[in-house]
Amino acid sequence: MITSTSNPRIQAARRLRRRSGRDDAGMYLVEGVRAVLAALEAGGPVREIFLDSGASGADAVAAAARRADVEVTLVNDKVIKTLSESA
Repeated sequence: MITSTSNPRIQAARRLRRRSGRDDAGMYLVEGVRAVLAALEAGGPVREIFLDSGASGADAVAAAARRADVEVTLVNDKVIKTLSESA
């Protein structure tokens, strides 16, 4: 479980909130259970999921990620808030 907002993977993901970060990385951040499930079910190129295990819908996301063979990284609430556009 990642608990530090200074973790390099979290910092890299946080850069994706800015257009320049998305353009540089060629990736983007998808937020929310419905959007993540839709991306997984559509077979989208999902690289990694940062998941707060206590969040509503976390079990469904984890199960869908396992089926799609996508890495799930557990994070605490403080970390997920730094990744969120809506927090």
